[in-house]
Amino acid sequence: MTLLQLREKDISSQDYYRLAAKVKKTADKHHVPLIINDRLGRRRGMIAAFVTTAAAVAVYIVVPNPVFLFWWGMFVGFSLCGAGGILGAYYAELFPEHLRAYAGGFCWNMGRIGAVLAPYTIGYIGKIYGLQTGLALTCVVYLLGAAMLLFLPETLHRGQK
Repeated sequence: MTLLQLREKDISSQDYYRLAAKVKKTADKHHVPLIINDRLGRRRGMIAAFVTTAAAVAVYIVVPNPVFLFWWGMFVGFSLCGAGGILGAYYAELFPEHLRAYAGGFCWNMGRIGAVLAPYTIGYIGKIYGLQTGLALTCVVYLLGAAMLLFLPETLHRGQK
C-alpha cells in the first residue's frame, strides 16, 4: 500500500505527527535554505522563500482535502524556514558594522511583533470575511515583502575581491 492510498482512518494522528516530524528533521538536516542562500544570493533567496510561502499558503485557499493539507503543512513550514535561514546572513551583511547588532535586532524584533499580531489579525479577518480572505491577506503580505526586497541590495559577494 502506498502512502497516497492511506486514508484518515487507516493511520492515527499520532502516526501522522511522528512521520511529519521525521520528514521535517530530515529536511532541516540538509540545510536547503542555506544552500539556496549561497547559490542564488541573500536577496534572491529571500524573495524565493517569500514567493514560495505565498504560493504554499494559497494552496490552503483552494484545496479542500484535509489529509493533503496536513501533509502540505510541512511544505509551508519548510518555506517559512527558508526565509528565517537566510535572515541571519542577510542582516549581518546588510548593515555597517557599527549598526549591525542594533539594526539586525530591531528588524528581527519588529518581525516578532508581526508574528504575534498575525494570528489574531487573520483570525479577526477570518471571523468577519471568512478564513480564505485571512489566508489571502497572508499571501499578499508575503508578496509585498518580496517586492520590498527588490529595493534592497544583494550582499552575497559584498566586500570580496
